[in-house]
Amino acid sequence: MLSRLLLFVLFSYSLIANAQWKKIYNSNTNDLFDVQLIGNIGYICGFSSTMLKTTDTGKTWKPITLPIFLNARCVYFKDSAIGFVTGENARILKTINGGISWTQKFIKTAAYTNDITFNGNFGLAVGNNFMAIRSSDFGETWQNDNTFFSRKKLNNVCIMPSGKCFAVGDSGFILSKHITDNTWKKLPFITKINLNDIQYLNDSTLIICGGMQDTAGASSVYKNVVLYSNDTGNSWQQSSFNEMRIINKAWYSNKDTAYFVGSSGLISKSHELLNNRSLQLTSTANTINSVSFENNTGISVGDGGLILRTSNAGGFRLNAPNIQIQNYSIVYPNPSTGYINFTQNDIQDILITDITGKKVSFEWINNQQINITAKGFFFIEVVMPNGAKQGVKVAIF
Repeated sequence: MLSRLLLFVLFSYSLIANAQWKKIYNSNTNDLFDVQLIGNIGYICGFSSTMLKTTDTGKTWKPITLPIFLNARCVYFKDSAIGFVTGENARILKTINGGISWTQKFIKTAAYTNDITFNGNFGLAVGNNFMAIRSSDFGETWQNDNTFFSRKKLNNVCIMPSGKCFAVGDSGFILSKHITDNTWKKLPFITKINLNDIQYLNDSTLIICGGMQDTAGASSVYKNVVLYSNDTGNSWQQSSFNEMRIINKAWYSNKDTAYFVGSSGLISKSHELLNNRSLQLTSTANTINSVSFENNTGISVGDGGLILRTSNAGGFRLNAPNIQIQNYSIVYPNPSTGYINFTQNDIQDILITDITGKKVSFEWINNQQINITAKGFFFIEVVMPNGAKQGVKVAIF
């Protein structure tokens, strides 16, 4: 009976601790595909010329009028005022005044742009049928790159600080070039899964994620993939999520903390890429298409006009180096009445926080026991003699 209670409490605790994404209601019901936060300013784009702007870090959103109808797929802003939106017909619109006015810089009938990015004045946009275009004057003019004919989509592109460029697409395609070149080369296949997102952490580290329906199996079964390279794409490590969902986009707060979003309301927060992952409670089954953070504030957007917001980094912080999350063996009993015992007697330091990240006080009883007078669900971070950190979620009644 006690073990069942413990499992129930820990499960309930997990839900409560991760219930940090709240829906932001607005009148828009069109599918939303991309979001970007820059300080307190943020932009969202979607179908049927949907363009939204916030000036209070995502608490409220107001529509922006685009001069031309556009099923928009992605946004890129250099700062809070200068940016781009693009999508259907590869139409690229540019603003220099925070969306008050827009000018068209490129159009290609029957084409579709899925992503756009810049490194200084150099820009790239990629899309359907392996379309890739480049700019050297910060989006004022665009020229075609050479790829090779394919009906597949290029979904995402990045430009590393060194100028090395990578684009990813359906069926596991990875292309690369230097920003000064106009011809892309195909890297050897690592996976056949659709690749939806690529980002760099530095001039050597790349992370790719994606997913697709498993057509060889049941219609409700999905497979996903995360690829990691620390040698600028020369070799890759491959992993996946146990959750059978498609990964659409990722956001990396730093080298330790990542957020993955995707189908069926997926938001997963990860420490050290795929280690110590925790699903974030989103209370939606809608597909989530994009995520962006500014410090601890995050915005996720998805189908049906979905906008989700977190103000505390999505729940328990996972950015402490070398921390091991959910190591239940280091404390007992759990749940408890407030008296927490540790299995080791050489603990150097302890930090206790509640589900909002607020520090919680406690009393040392001896070198292996503390007392917490507060009630509820908490996170205990323990520092060991070698400097390593362990973390455990506890329930106190």
